[in-house]
Order: sequence, then structure tokens, then C-alpha cells
Amino acid sequence: MLRYALLSFVVVGPACTGGRGIDGPQNLQEALEGLGVDTTESDRVGADGEILPEDYAPLGSAMSFGDADEVSGEGGANKTDELVLLGTALAFGPDRVNVVEANGVQIGGDFTPDYGSIDVLHSIADDGNAWIDDRGLRAATAGDLDADGLDEIVIAYVDTTVAPRRLHVRVIEDGVAGFTTTDTIVGDGEGVEQLQVATGDFDGDGRHSIVVGVSLDGSAELWFLDPQEGQPTVDDAKTLVFDARNTGAQM
Repeated sequence: MLRYALLSFVVVGPACTGGRGIDGPQNLQEALEGLGVDTTESDRVGADGEILPEDYAPLGSAMSFGDADEVSGEGGANKTDELVLLGTALAFGPDRVNVVEANGVQIGGDFTPDYGSIDVLHSIADDGNAWIDDRGLRAATAGDLDADGLDEIVIAYVDTTVAPRRLHVRVIEDGVAGFTTTDTIVGDGEGVEQLQVATGDFDGDGRHSIVVGVSLDGSAELWFLDPQEGQPTVDDAKTLVFDARNTGAQM
């Protein structure tokens, strides 16, 4: 019934409202105007009636790790997310840090995916650090730290085989920036038992910040980091400390 009603609307509507008759409208705008709809572009307005800025993006500004045209070859309407593999060498080479992308993905009639070809966009040689192998604690995520619409890779790690232990945050830039890497010590890693990292626009400035969660003996803490010129720093005023009251709780 819905399909029939929609067909009747499209065919009969323009003829009854002064459209092109049997030929029909030439585009969507013409069809809407033929129905008396005002298609003049207007500003986006918030719930308070104020005009929203051009870069307003309540769901985040990030698109993908690589530039949609230069790296993935696909536009924003057909968004592609890349995959970061840490600590595992691929058949393509010996490196154990790879940013890969699947091309030509198709879904068959029985919903079985065909992943096509796997392309390696970037590889980083194993430099023996704990952020690559299992010699410590590590967690990874991605976020648009510089608000350019492309994600950076964020890795938080503690090398438990060296003293003193330090908590590092390593940031790998997006494909347009050449996947350049910075590594910053952001705090003491002594006593850290579990580690998690996430990114998000926590203050509404359109730029993702980094939050690191650490589990200690008897407590847990959230460290909010602000990337300043590629060097994340902990904002002590925003640090949250929680008493560990539930044994086995996960961050």
C-alpha cells in the first residue's frame, strides 16, 4: 500500500501542480517546487533559535584516518574506516604495526561478505618498544585531535619491563600528514594494573581530546589530556579519582 501511494504521488503530483506533465520533473528541486515547496537554502538553526556555525557537527567532525580522496579514493558519502593492527605481522611484510583498508567489499545474496583486496596504507617498523609487543600494558583508539576531519591513532602504554615505569601516549598522525609519530610521557606508570584510552569532544570545541583510564590498587583514575602542538598534557584540574569498591570491575 505504501509503495502504491508513493508511486501515485510522484506521477500525479507534478501534473496537478503545473509541472512538466507527462515528461515529469527534471530533478528533485524542480519536483519540490512544482509541489509548492520552498527550496531556498536557509541557515541551520539550533533549538534556541540561534544560527549554527558552518562547522557545527554534534556527532563529531571525524571521517577516517586517511583523506577520503587521496588515500581511500572514496567520498564522504561512502565513508571508509581503516583498521590499525598492532603487534601482528601480516603476509605483506615483517612490520607489526599496519594501517590497512579493504577495497571492493561486496555483500552476497546470502549476506556473506567478500572483502576483496586488502591494501596496506602505512607500516611502522618494529622498534622494540612496548607499544608494539606485549611487554607491558597498552590500549589504542582513534580521534580527530586537530579538527581537520581526519582521525589520528592514539596509543597509551606502560612498559612494565623497565624502571621507572612511565605512562606514554603515542600519537600517529593521519594519512595526509604522512602518519608522522610523536611519543610523550604523560605520567607515572608505577602501580598501573589496567589501562584504557578513548577520545571525544568533551568540551564542544570541535576537537577531540584524549582520556586515559588507569586502574590502580584500590582506586581508578581518569586523566583528561589536551593535545598541545602534538604533545598531550594532563589537565590535573579535570582528573577524576574513584574508589575501587567492585572487585573485577572493568573500565
